[in-house]
Amino acid sequence: MSIPPTDFLNTLWNFTFQSPTLSPYRNALDDIIQPLLHANGVLHNLPIVISQSLQGDASQVASLKAAWSCIYRAAKLFDDIEDGDSPLPLAQGINQGLGVLWVAHALLGDAGTGWTAEVRLAVLNRLHPCLLRATAGQQLDVEQAHIVPPRSTPDEWVAIATAKSGELLGWVTWASAWVLTEDATVADAFARFGINLGILLQVVDDFEGVWGANGTDLTQPTLTLPLCYAMMVAEAPIQAEITALLIHARHGDGDAALTLRTLLEQLGSREFLWTVAHHHAHQAEAAVAGLETVDSTVLRQLLTTLFPPYQHRGL
Repeated sequence: MSIPPTDFLNTLWNFTFQSPTLSPYRNALDDIIQPLLHANGVLHNLPIVISQSLQGDASQVASLKAAWSCIYRAAKLFDDIEDGDSPLPLAQGINQGLGVLWVAHALLGDAGTGWTAEVRLAVLNRLHPCLLRATAGQQLDVEQAHIVPPRSTPDEWVAIATAKSGELLGWVTWASAWVLTEDATVADAFARFGINLGILLQVVDDFEGVWGANGTDLTQPTLTLPLCYAMMVAEAPIQAEITALLIHARHGDGDAALTLRTLLEQLGSREFLWTVAHHHAHQAEAAVAGLETVDSTVLRQLLTTLFPPYQHRGL
């Protein structure tokens, strides 16, 4: 997906380093901000994508894009820490995550956004409960990850995914539409789009965690949808087999992990995940389908970029 240049990099850089109160800490802050300046994946650019779909002015969401990059970076850091695969030492990862969250909050409240005070307040007021719900979802994920066998049903897994991922993506898509249009109907439709997009991303992540080349969901403490589904549909003897294999896999038995992956596929987990993914991609697209002001091809391209099989089964 082609993303046009915006001034969000200058917004982020100048806000952090031109402040007289922050300039003495420039070297330390540079380590925190630099990764954001080079982040250009499609998820980092969601406000720009929403702007394209609404045929709006991308400069209106420059500050939002900068803040969203911070929030997305923090969420990724904390999730990696939870999963035990953080690229940074634990203390450094926590500090960087908190740091970029503070930057995001300050950016959204700054008059330099170019938004009215009412728009800034609405965006912040919507963000705070979303962050708390995402925190709650992450907490539930942490608590459930170490339970063997998993007790969560697929519906409970979706509820956790909605909280930890859907809420944040629902906020940024809502905020993008609100800043661009100040139309509650349009913004609420984009919130539903974002929530379903967030769930879709979690489904795809769980698929890659089991069947991807570098998947570790069967060898690390992780609440994963393939296991939740398998435990729901399996008879008691197979449930016991899943439990034994999972214990061995989490203790480093590679053969047990391979056997468990095959068993999950035989129980229909792989096909179930694709069904759930298609459902939430469809729900995301349907959420904004009735809006006359939306270029649906931009959003379909986003969905197929993140979930390529959807190009064959859209609305």
